Amino acid sequence: MPGGCALLRGLPGWTALDRRLILPRISEGTTAAVVESERLARRYFTFFGEHAFEKLREIVHPDVVLELKAVQPGHVVRGRDEFVRFLEQEFDRHLWEAVTHVFTPLDENRVIVEGRVRWFDDENVLRDDSRIWALEFSDGLLLLSAPASSMAEAELILSASQRDA
Repeated sequence: MPGGCALLRGLPGWTALDRRLILPRISEGTTAAVVESERLARRYFTFFGEHAFEKLREIVHPDVVLELKAVQPGHVVRGRDEFVRFLEQEFDRHLWEAVTHVFTPLDENRVIVEGRVRWFDDENVLRDDSRIWALEFSDGLLLLSAPASSMAEAELILSASQRDA
């Protein structure tokens, strides 16, 4: 066994699988650090999934901007009250589900989320579309939610948003 491997094998937190491969030992209690923007995005989508409008009201910025794609494409919802009112109306008219798969934090305030959105349209047809969301937070509150057609577009949206701030 090479000298370096012998040294690592004897250290706490390392496990030797055989004489050549040494891996860090990961215990059940070990969790990777989560960037704040990802934590906030996960909380937002949890409340969204629960249709918890009062909880959503508490975590969106007074000047929140929600850009729409699935319903009323191109429409922009501005402000906390309009945001909550819009969600209440849409959830009442359509069954909504947002499923998240991948969170890609850009920094503590900006994150790109990949997932799917499912809803019944005005003709009562079930829609199931892939979706990319560009999310920005300010002071721990959702400030911007914008749909994007690609990761590159989401990065562009968030970099423009940061420049405008």
